[in-house]
Amino acid sequence: MSKHDSAATPRVRPRDRKQRIEHAAAAAFSRRGYHAVSMQDIADSVGISAPALYRHFPSKYALFVSAAMLLVDQLAVVTADAAELPLSTEDEGRVALGELIRVVADLTIELRATSGIYKWEGRYLEQADRARLNAGFQLNGDRFIAAHRSYRPNVDELERVYMALGTFAVFGSISAHDTILARPRLRALLTTAAWDVLNVDVSTYLSHTSPSADTAGEGGPAGGGPAVQSSTVEGSAPAGSKAAASTAAGSTPPLSRRERLLEASVRLFGARGYNETTIEEIATEVDLTPSGVYRHFDGKHALLLAVYERATQWLYPHQTEVEGSPLSPVDLLRSLIRAYIEHSFRSPELMRVFFAEKGNLTPQELRGVQASQAASLQAWVDCLLDLRPELNTREATVLVHAALGLITDLLAILPRFDDEAMARLIAFTDALLGIGPASESPDTQ
Repeated sequence: MSKHDSAATPRVRPRDRKQRIEHAAAAAFSRRGYHAVSMQDIADSVGISAPALYRHFPSKYALFVSAAMLLVDQLAVVTADAAELPLSTEDEGRVALGELIRVVADLTIELRATSGIYKWEGRYLEQADRARLNAGFQLNGDRFIAAHRSYRPNVDELERVYMALGTFAVFGSISAHDTILARPRLRALLTTAAWDVLNVDVSTYLSHTSPSADTAGEGGPAGGGPAVQSSTVEGSAPAGSKAAASTAAGSTPPLSRRERLLEASVRLFGARGYNETTIEEIATEVDLTPSGVYRHFDGKHALLLAVYERATQWLYPHQTEVEGSPLSPVDLLRSLIRAYIEHSFRSPELMRVFFAEKGNLTPQELRGVQASQAASLQAWVDCLLDLRPELNTREATVLVHAALGLITDLLAILPRFDDEAMARLIAFTDALLGIGPASESPDTQ
């Protein structure tokens, strides 16, 4: 072939280029966050120029919306056939649920690297786009609920919603970690966990709680802790106002200015995102000038690091607190679960910052956060392996992440932090981890 002929040969554009761009963008946004990813980054990952990328998507936001809808749109497609199955009997409900579980497990495994985008980055969607995303998840949730209603007709309808959300939390949890497991084994593990969530009997656990619905705002499980609506750092006063210290007047010492700055940062980073928050806004929250903030922290990034330090100390207790514990493996694991639930309820915004803003840490800072997290997760894994020796370390790790994901997702819809909420979440985590009912509860079999 002559040089002229070679130059004249038209370049073939892949027919699936747009889909490849969407997948690359979803993976990048999931891993690093919306603000940390540029259009050039995505173009480079696909092997095209930035101008070529803009021919498919006019803006970064347009690409973000398309990437965010990737999972929910495909879920609607793969669950459509199962949604048409008959649901006249319990057996038919079980068959339909089995098919829904199968297709959703396969899809989430296939899109594992991309499916985390909706969970922490969805706040950057505009209202109409967020409504469209939520409607998509509602459609898929309704399909599970309809099948489950035939399968277990006597379950309370609100409990059924929790079960459906918990099932999606199990599947979505694999986007939060990189544990490598052979695809057939991962599918089998997720399938069993999903059935365990859909079969959970919460009533036994609830029957052992004291009535607390009317006093939930006055304390959490075991007689302490603020209501779920309160967003606090290290158990301090609710962070819902600028004068957080004044809410504790007459009961606890006022917060230091440094603590108030941390509280304000957690609240603003959690609600708006680190990149959308300015030092000026943080200063205003605590009645300081921007220069006053710098007397306590070197800048916004230093505040973010302080928030991460607080989160790792609070959400993930040090390994030394677990080593040498006189508790049995099941009681130790359940104590870790209870502590995580309590801390998660007390500061959902701190949780949001911890999981959503890792893309704004340097590689060295991220390694430190991950090391602290891994040490605590290992305590969960070790306890689970003692209780379930048929599992290997990777399988136990997958289940622990599923339990953490379920707690995080359910706390977003449970109305308050009380004994009933704690009992419900422990029932779900017990079932998912396969560790049976709590020792103080009668056997549910």
